[in-house]
This record gives sequence, C-alpha cells and structure tokens, in this order.
Amino acid sequence: MTFLRAFARLRAPPAARPFSTSPRCRTGSTAAYQPLTTCPQCGKPLPTPVPVCTHCAYIARLADSTPYHALFQLPQHNPFVVDTAQLKRRYLEAQRLCHPDAWAVHGEATKAVAHSLSDLMSRAWGALKDPLPRAEYILAQHGIEIAEADQLGDLELIAEIMEVREQLEDAAPAEVEAIADANRDEIKKTCAEIEARIGAEDWLAAKTATIRLKYLEGIKKAAGEWRPDA
Repeated sequence: MTFLRAFARLRAPPAARPFSTSPRCRTGSTAAYQPLTTCPQCGKPLPTPVPVCTHCAYIARLADSTPYHALFQLPQHNPFVVDTAQLKRRYLEAQRLCHPDAWAVHGEATKAVAHSLSDLMSRAWGALKDPLPRAEYILAQHGIEIAEADQLGDLELIAEIMEVREQLEDAAPAEVEAIADANRDEIKKTCAEIEARIGAEDWLAAKTATIRLKYLEGIKKAAGEWRPDA
C-alpha cells in the first residue's frame, strides 16, 4: 500500500547524523525559575507552585513568561516527557485555588489577579497536555519557532501525505481505520524521536521531527472527521 510505503520513509531518521551536529541554543532556559514554597504573607506552606495561600487569602500575579513546567512542578531533565495524568491533577488543583469567582469577595482588583493566574494556568495546560503543542512550546523556549510556512524538506513525502488525505475522501470504513492505525503508529514513533532529540538538546532536528508530527496530526484529524458519503 502506497500509504504504508510512505510511512516507511517517514520513519527514516533525519537522525542518521549524530545528535551533536545541530547548534545548541539555550536562550529560553527555564532552570533558573524557582516558584515560592511558602506564603510571603503568613509563612505557611503553599499547596501548589502558584502564589495562592488558602490560610491568609494571599494571591499574587505571575509573569506571562513564567515557565509552564515550573507551574506544575514537572521534571525538566527532558521537558517533552510529561506524566499527563499528574499534569491534569495539578492543573485542576491550581485552577480550583485561583478560580476568579472564589476571590470575588475580596474585591475586583484581587479578582483580576486571580483571573490572570487562571488564564496563565489554562495556557500552560493547553501547551503541555498534548505532544505537538508541547514540542512547539519547548522549541520556542529555546528560541526556535515553527512558522505556518515551515515544511518538510522531502517534497515527495509531502506529496504522498497529501495523497493519503485525498484517499480518505473516497475510502471505505475499513480503509479509514487502517490509515488511522498506521498513522497512530507513526505518531508514536515520531514522538519518540522528538523525545530523543530534545533530550539530546538537538533543537534543529527536534524542529524537523515536530514539523513531521504536524503533518501526521493533520492526517489524524482528517481520519477522525471522515464520514461516509450520504
């Protein structure tokens, strides 16, 4: 099947070259950030890295540039590796503590601070919960942006991926399922490559793999939205 042959090439590593060949960039390193552990107002331990104290009703803003991993106390030895169940628990707990409605009794100014924290937590959750936005966020933290115009260098592969998307329009249910299954495997393999590249701080190779993941996510979306002709 053309689709599977295309994915065989998709798996072919741009990794053939050693991890160390790409330049290393540390412009967005988050290691220096340290969240508060105790309330600066009453001295009690804070339940989360968010500056919200349930003992004395202390709340403070955080800069929009606050590292998202630090907000959830996530390990950063490889920031692409995230326990999503743990992430969700910590997100929900933090949102419960800083929900604007809970702070409305303390006045509009305090409610606005809570709102800013809630928005920051939502952005952090959205960036970290799924592999593609997580990879894009990590790359951006190291000064590497992925633009809409960025494409894979393999034009033949791009053409074959587009062909798969066209095939979905006329596919039978079993064919759609086969395409989705193969694509799921490729997403898993590509995520493993991104993890390895980020772990090795090979940022440009991580960018290439992330762009490839965007194409695969496009196929996943198209397969998920497929409906038989009426």
